[in-house]
Amino acid sequence: MKIPDFKNHLVIIGKDLSALKLSVMAQHYNITHVSVIFDPSIAKEKIKNGDNVVYGDAVNEPILLKAHVDTADVVVISIGDIIPSLAVIEKVKNINPGVFVIVRAGRIETIQQLYEIGADQVFPEKFEIALDFFARVLMKKLYPQKSINRMLAHIRNMNLGILTEKDMLNKSSIIDELPNVNIAAILIEKGSFAEGKTLGETDLRKRTGVTLLAIRREGEIIEHPTLMFTFMPGDTAYVLGNPEQVNLASELFTV
Repeated sequence: MKIPDFKNHLVIIGKDLSALKLSVMAQHYNITHVSVIFDPSIAKEKIKNGDNVVYGDAVNEPILLKAHVDTADVVVISIGDIIPSLAVIEKVKNINPGVFVIVRAGRIETIQQLYEIGADQVFPEKFEIALDFFARVLMKKLYPQKSINRMLAHIRNMNLGILTEKDMLNKSSIIDELPNVNIAAILIEKGSFAEGKTLGETDLRKRTGVTLLAIRREGEIIEHPTLMFTFMPGDTAYVLGNPEQVNLASELFTV
């Protein structure tokens, strides 16, 4: 099939479940993308479903050009095997040096090679799955979220070393580095001190020391409320502060 002349689109290379599910998610949220699949039956099925598909081996430059890798802004390579992954990254970067390349790695030991040849982000699949399992265990055992974040960051640093600096998704938050500071959600109750008052009238920061980050009202998030914002029963206030400050804020929002 002929692919339209897309620009700033996503190219997904691979035929594994991760690549196929990524295509489904991109399609669901109307993210323009092209799949490069080296499996005739899978390619045929996706074309039948109306997907933009290029059938062939992504190691071949003409196949990548059919998917318009030269004008793409993101390329995801979900192959797994190190040798073809390295070859595809090199081809992609030769065609489009500025494209952002995300690669699935089968083993931690291959991560550095993938970065060195041009990958911008590497996802060590089995390692991240193990970390996810561990995080869920810690949550079940009621560890605080900040403690979980610190433990996961420590494990990543031990296993990935300096390469953790390249990980955009799992960077530590400044909140994780401040042991006595938390973000808390407080439901504003009917009859509370804050009900019907503006943020300025409550003098929240001066009274309690917390910073009001956002309000959830009927499913909508209101970021950085102004001093004229009026609190209503049923609102959820997201505040930043230490435990004592959060408790003081709770007294203003609850009965």
